[in-house]
Formats: sequence, structure tokens, C-alpha cells
Amino acid sequence: MRGGFFGICRNQMDDATTTATATENALVTIVASLRRIEFQIAALHNEQTALRQGLNQVLALTNHNRRFLTRWADLPFEIAARILALIDPHVVFKLRRLSRANNAVLLSPLFAFLSVSHHLMTDSPVPITPNNRRAVSVDPSISPKALSMDKLWFMAPSNFQIAYAELRLQHFKSISWICIDFSKFKKRVPRSTAMRDASFSQLIQMGLSVQNGRVAFGPQKPPRLHISLPPAIGRLTSLKSLDLSSSKLSGSIPPELGSCISLQLLDLSDNSLTGLLPPSLSQLIELRELNLFQNSLMGSIDAIISLVKLRKVNFHSNKFSGVIPTNIGIALPELTKVFLSQNQFTGEIPASFGNSRNLENLCLFENSLSGIIPPSVFLLPALYDFNLSGNELTGSLPPHFWQMPALQLCSLARNKLDGVLSATNNRTNEDGENTADEHAGAATIGLTRLRVLNLSQNSFSGPIPGILWTIPTLVYVNLSENSFSGLIGDPTRQNRFDLLTDLETLDLHDNATLNGQIPPGIGTCTHLKTLNLCGNAFMGPIPSEIGNCVLMERLLVGGNQFSGVLPDAICDLFRLKELDLSRNTFEGQLPGRFGSLLLESLGLRDSGLSATCLPVGALEGSRLWELLIAEGFVGSVE
Repeated sequence: MRGGFFGICRNQMDDATTTATATENALVTIVASLRRIEFQIAALHNEQTALRQGLNQVLALTNHNRRFLTRWADLPFEIAARILALIDPHVVFKLRRLSRANNAVLLSPLFAFLSVSHHLMTDSPVPITPNNRRAVSVDPSISPKALSMDKLWFMAPSNFQIAYAELRLQHFKSISWICIDFSKFKKRVPRSTAMRDASFSQLIQMGLSVQNGRVAFGPQKPPRLHISLPPAIGRLTSLKSLDLSSSKLSGSIPPELGSCISLQLLDLSDNSLTGLLPPSLSQLIELRELNLFQNSLMGSIDAIISLVKLRKVNFHSNKFSGVIPTNIGIALPELTKVFLSQNQFTGEIPASFGNSRNLENLCLFENSLSGIIPPSVFLLPALYDFNLSGNELTGSLPPHFWQMPALQLCSLARNKLDGVLSATNNRTNEDGENTADEHAGAATIGLTRLRVLNLSQNSFSGPIPGILWTIPTLVYVNLSENSFSGLIGDPTRQNRFDLLTDLETLDLHDNATLNGQIPPGIGTCTHLKTLNLCGNAFMGPIPSEIGNCVLMERLLVGGNQFSGVLPDAICDLFRLKELDLSRNTFEGQLPGRFGSLLLESLGLRDSGLSATCLPVGALEGSRLWELLIAEGFVGSVE
């Protein structure tokens, strides 16, 4: 083919008329230059300087007759690719205007490999420069931070993505490019000072223009960049850890990712990924941790069932739907953390979760799950984070709920659960009355580590088990909007709250039939910040011991049957922001020191209290004065 090209050139010169002498001389010079270039390429670029000079001479000579440039198509493809790969990347893609043959060369894998090798790669797989010295890991198999060229990889034409992956990235065992900042690359590359450290930048930008059929230079804006995970990621077959979280990636997960068969950790969380999970993910049989949370992925999650070594799966806040695979607990025996919350899953919670003996986190909140909670789940020995809130679950809690040894965080709020919270198996006498001793199990209770219990917005009924008040680790208790009845606190102890020294929130509002008095032992809860008893049937006075809860910020007791005089100790709650005493039958006046409270919200309507002894002069114009006016107390202040 080479001989044919040069023969054609000689024939053209032999047939030329005398009037084309000048053209013949130019062609002879061009042929000689191309021959020198070919020999130099064959010598493996030992004389690159001379080669560039020869090529520049060719380009200079042909610049006077642009029609001749179409004859580049007569060059062997490999020769053209090698020639173009040696041209400065800042101008190489301007040659795409010469012919379609040039375009084919510029978009070819061969050209990409040659160009990347020549203009980018060095003997070190991670070139160390003053600009990236801190980013280079001591371990050459780890890439802890994306360099300028690494960022450009996401935006390059596919042939360059493949070349860069194999020449630069393939040796890495771990890539951790968290929060990649692409903002600097949205400017026009030729004018972006942030890109001057990347000699490849012009070529990449021009390549994008070729892909989109646009010219990168000129008055028009460059094509909009959509940063997606390159299919070339599949070339990184030795990669064990890939973390691209919080990098504003969009588009779908490429099926080629399934070729990264050595992956043990995959984190694409906090991006804008869409589409389905590619079935090829089932090939990642070494995967231990899969984080895809906070994206917009959809469809089923059946692809993960083959990942037998998977320990952690976090799909929180996506659009996954369908049923959770029924055999998930059997197929994935090493599961320790499952986060499928804030999706669109339906159906029942798989009973096979009971086989996951190492399961620590089971978070399925805010889906559309229905049916009962599998009893086997309550027998998991390592489960400490259990959140099923915001579903449509029914049924009751089994007695062995109170025997979960590792449970620390439990939220079953906003469901349709019902029944009595019993710490023992229910037993009834001949009259149908429950004869089970609710307090007999207090000595053997297993919930010794429980910190958060949220059963709000369900239909639980009956008394609150006394053993609840014996769990010393409790920090947050919310049993609001149920149908609980009876007293609060442990009736077997004189001081019903003396064990709850770490309690910060106790919310029992809107149970309607909770009654009795607030136990004086409430004063031992010195860390209490929120006490909400609104909408019940509590009675009697507010105990003066409430003043010991000096960290209190919200005291809400409206809508009960409290009576008596409001204790002066309530004014010791100097951090109090919200106070609701409305709809009760208190007597007398607000305490004289009431004006010292820095309240932001106050409810006094129909409380039975008056404000005749408050210092009007000191209060007028204050926030408390405005609250008193809003509550209709301005007329009674004298």
C-alpha cells in the first residue's frame, strides 16, 4: 500500500505538464518528507524531534494547496495514527477538518493509545509534580485523590477513556475519588487557567466536540458536560475498591462495571445516577460492601442475590421497587448492615432475615411494606439498629421483643401495629382477664442497651410495661399517638424514674387515657430536655421536683386534668423555650419569677392561671409580654 501511494505520486509527477513544474517540485519534497517520517516511526521514535520537524515541513508545504490534504486517506491507517499521535494535542483535532479519514483515525483506539502514551504517560504510573505531590499515595496501588487528568477521564471520548483506563488506571487496586470537583472544567477549555497543568485538555475538549458534531473553537458554547461513569471502568479488572461518592455523577451504571470482578467495595452514593441495576453486577462475587444511597436508581434489586460475600448493602433514598427478595437472608449469609429505607418496596418483610445471625442494622423505613414483622427478626442476637417506621405493617410485638440483647435503636413508628406491649406471654383467667405478671420479667429483661424507642403513631393499647422504666440506657422514648392507658413509671419501685438518669426525651402525647400523677421521681432525670404529656388524662399538681430538670427546653402538659398551684420551681428551668399549660384546671397565679423565663412559645389558654403578680414594667415589650398578649392575659395584668 505504501508503494502504491508513492507510485501514484510519481505517476502524477511524470504526467504533469511543463506548466506544473512548481507543483511537481512540491510533491517530490512531500514524498521525501513522508518517507523520512515512515523510517523514523519504524525506528520506534528514536528521533522524535526530527520526526516532528519532518511532519511540520509536510504540513507547511501542504498548507498552500488544501485540496492535497484529502490524499492523507491514501496513507496506511497505522501510519496516519502514529503521525497524528505525535502532533501537539492542542492542535491535533483541528486536522479533523481535513477529511473523514482523519476523523476515523482520531476516534480510533489505536490513535488514543498512541496519543495517551506519548503525551501523558511517564515511567511513573502516577507522575509527581509540584501540583499533585500531596495527592500521590505512598502506596502506588492506591489513588486517594483525583488528579486533573483523572477528572478529564470522565469527559473524554470513549476511545481515550479505554486508553487511559488501561495505561494509567489499570494498576490501581483502590480508587477513592470522593467529592470530585468538576466545576472548573465547565468553562471553555482553551481559556480555563485551571486546565493549564493538563496538556491533554485541548484534545479532550475537541474530542467531545467531534462526538457531538460541533466545533469547540468559535463563538458557540462548548457542549454541556454530563459526567457519567465511563464504560471503560470495566477494564479495571484488578480494582478492589472504588469510591466515587458525592461526585455529581449522572446517567446509568454501565453494565461493564460487572467486569470488575475483584471489587470488594463499591461506593457510588450521593450522586444523580438513574436507571436499573445492571444484571452484570451479579458477577461481583467478591463484593463485601455496596453503597448506592441517595441516587435515583429504580427497579428491583435481584442482582445482589448472587453476591454471597456481601456484608453491607445501602440503597437508602432511591426509587427501588418491587418486593425484597424473599431469600435474601439465606442467599447472603454474611449480611451485617441492610439499608433499604426511603424507597418504594412493597410486600412483606422476608422472614429469611432471621437467618442473618450477624445482622446489626435493619433499616427499611419509609417504604410500603405490609404484613407482620417476622417473629424470627426479634431473635437476632446482634441487631442493634432496627427501623421499620413509615410502612403499613400490622400485628403486635412478641414478648421476646424485650429480650433482644444488642438492641440500641428501635423505631416502629407510623405503622398499623396494635395489641398490648407484653413482656411475658399472655395468660387469661376464666373471666378473660389478663393474669400475666408484667413486672415478673424485669429482672431478666434483655434490653439492657436500648437507647431509642419510638413506637409512635400506631394503635398499641393497654398499660405501658413497667419494665420499660427500668432500662437505664434510655435516652429517647416516644409512645405518642397510641391508645395506651394507666400509669407511667414502674409501680414496683417507690421512685419510678430513678434509673432513667440519661433520659432526654419522653413523649407520651395523645394517648387519651394515660392517667395518674407525674411521679416526683421525674426530678432524677436531670438530662431531660423534652417532656410532652399533652392530650391525656393526667391529674394532680405538677411536682416541684420538676425544677431539678435544669436542662429542660420543652415542657408540654396541655390538655390534661392537672390542678393545684404551679410550683415556683418551674422558674428554675432557665433553658425552657416552650411551655404549654393550656386546657387544665390549675389554680392561682403564675409564679412571681415567671418573668425571668426566656420563652419562645407559651400556652396558657384555659389553664385556670392568672398573671396578676407579674412585673408589668419589666415585661412590657419583651417576648414574654407578646406571648401573654397572644394568650389573652393582657387584660388581667395589673
